[in-house]
Amino acid sequence: MSNPARRHKQFVAAQQAIPLREIAAGHPASPYDLLLFQLQQDLLQLKSIESLSRKAEVKRTLLPTYLPWVAGVLAGGSGTQDAILMRMLIWQLDIGDLASALDIADYAIHYDLVPPDSFQRSTACLIAEEVAAVAGRTLLEKRPLDTASLLRAQHLLRGQDMPDQVNARLHKMLGYALRQDGDYQQACLHLKQALTLDPRSGVKTDIKQLEKCLQTEKLPQTVPPNAHGEGGTGQ
Repeated sequence: MSNPARRHKQFVAAQQAIPLREIAAGHPASPYDLLLFQLQQDLLQLKSIESLSRKAEVKRTLLPTYLPWVAGVLAGGSGTQDAILMRMLIWQLDIGDLASALDIADYAIHYDLVPPDSFQRSTACLIAEEVAAVAGRTLLEKRPLDTASLLRAQHLLRGQDMPDQVNARLHKMLGYALRQDGDYQQACLHLKQALTLDPRSGVKTDIKQLEKCLQTEKLPQTVPPNAHGEGGTGQ
């Protein structure tokens, strides 16, 4: 892990956003280039690992090296395309840290940054797919869904262009999260949106169940004959 002095230099360098063209013009290697070189070495290490769960574990141990750079960019970046930042967005998603990933995603969407060359998807599509994938894994592991992060992702990506099936998947996971929280009305709306976007999204049964719950909630409560201790009409 970086020592405090090195972390500070990375933070300051990220705020200054030194352009790579200055390096090409003969300037000494920048902190960005040095860190990018380290990232390339770490990516080679990850490439040699076949297990996805093991890759995630290794990424979790490697992330602290790059977090000072990420913090610096988010605090005072200029919106320049940044390979380190975008790779950390992917790593944060891979380890399931949605809150940290969405901090980067907000910046990336705002400045229209693109994923690394090895990814053929737009930034918005990548975020939507991976956020939904994290939620899907959470469901399989029978853990509570992160409703706040799913709501934030949906808000952040509103109006962004992506395949309907990807958008549907995000609405589906958000619907499940809201259902988990007891907000059946909003859950039903998001599941219906998922179905509209992708008729094969697999939410028809969920919608029917939610509509039944909502209908039950709207039924007037009947008063038992002796609820007020009157013992009937007496007639």
